[in-house]
Amino acid sequence: MAATLANGGVCPITGECVLSPEVVRNTLSVMASCGMYNSSGWFAFEVGLPAKSGVSGGILLVVPNVMGIMCWSPPVDNSGNSVRGMKFCTVRGKNNHHSTAFQFDPQLDFIIPPSIS
Repeated sequence: MAATLANGGVCPITGECVLSPEVVRNTLSVMASCGMYNSSGWFAFEVGLPAKSGVSGGILLVVPNVMGIMCWSPPVDNSGNSVRGMKFCTVRGKNNHHSTAFQFDPQLDFIIPPSIS
């Protein structure tokens, strides 16, 4: 499911379109805003990717247009999120925060392209 959401609703195995673009957009929006229970705001800021956790210890993470990841590792924290899964997602998020390749320098007041940062 994560790979299908990352692929815009097209199953990467069969090539069949199983979700409309509107459904994918709505699903990813809800995942980004509240998919990680009480940690959703923190997760959105630190990781910047849509995700959904479950109290069994699973986390479904979507990197749009790239890949979908599912990890499962109980135990869970007080919010019901996998402790190891959250650490994994945080490491991934630090490498490409909000999936952007640009840096904004407030002192220069413009975006610095990757080639000169």
